[in-house]
Amino acid sequence: MHITRTLLLMLLTLAVAGPVSADPLTPAKSAGIRYLMQLTGTDNMEPELNGQLKSRARQALEADGDKISERVEAIVDFEVRQLLAERRDQLEDKLMHIYADHFSHDEIKQLISFYRSDIGKKSLRVLPAIRTESRETGRQWGETLVTELVRRINARMSAGALRLTE
Repeated sequence: MHITRTLLLMLLTLAVAGPVSADPLTPAKSAGIRYLMQLTGTDNMEPELNGQLKSRARQALEADGDKISERVEAIVDFEVRQLLAERRDQLEDKLMHIYADHFSHDEIKQLISFYRSDIGKKSLRVLPAIRTESRETGRQWGETLVTELVRRINARMSAGALRLTE
């Protein structure tokens, strides 16, 4: 799940920066990209998207403050699954083009080789935990800086005779 988010973030970051290494999207390159997406789990985004869409649908339906009933919740669940199934090919096509724009066919083959290797398989297993631990470590570390940050801000405000509301 976290790998998917990371790959999407990486791909979206590359998309903003522009294509790095592109060649035509041939049937062979498409097949390679599909296989790479299977290896990395990028092709299985439904669970995450399902949760996000259900949450957004609930927010939209509850915008006036009313809570939705269990019956409506069941409808939301069904319609989200149905819509994702109907439109899955659209997302796959968009992802396919992102990969194609940023990786040559040869690079796709190299990525496949990497993810089929022992270290590639391990990276897929452990990177989500590393990201989670790193995020938590960063959060905890940042919290330790708050006291010092507030002290510095207060000192600058005192030096300039400023108040919070100015």
